[in-house]
Amino acid sequence: MDSRAVGIVAVGGAPVSRVGQVSIALFFVSIAATAVADAVWPILFGLVAWAVGYWAQYRDSKRYVHMLANKRAENALKFPELLVEPPASSSAEELPERESFRAFNNLTGEFLGELNREQLQFLIRWHEQHELVDEVKNDFYILEEAVEQMSIDGADPGLTEMLRKATAATDSVFLRWA
Repeated sequence: MDSRAVGIVAVGGAPVSRVGQVSIALFFVSIAATAVADAVWPILFGLVAWAVGYWAQYRDSKRYVHMLANKRAENALKFPELLVEPPASSSAEELPERESFRAFNNLTGEFLGELNREQLQFLIRWHEQHELVDEVKNDFYILEEAVEQMSIDGADPGLTEMLRKATAATDSVFLRWA
């Protein structure tokens, strides 16, 4: 399922299917019809539409979660460090002494690329500066618009290119480094 093609994402992260979209529309049309017709029967139709939409979304969400788990497992076989928690750091200066770090899509485990120490420090500082950091400093939620702002703020071209590729399909990425 391509969330960009569908356009709506449900609470669980799974894209809303066409069946779900039609069911939502029919539900709201039935509410309006109930008010206009001053009758009860349109709301019964709306409840059936809601039930069909709920079932379809439940089924699609289970498929979506299963697909993500499979992708993550496949990628974990290639990159075992994906499953190892990196040391929690309190600042960009306290990163482990390594030349490079691997960046992954945290949802799928897809390898996004290598980050050098300066790129990762910029990413951590940028998130701290914009108050986007929680207590876990090894993952970041990055919107496509944020990549442009990072570029303006002086991010390394290699970092912005990697992030542009990562956000191209879904407008955002949940990046994790290891």
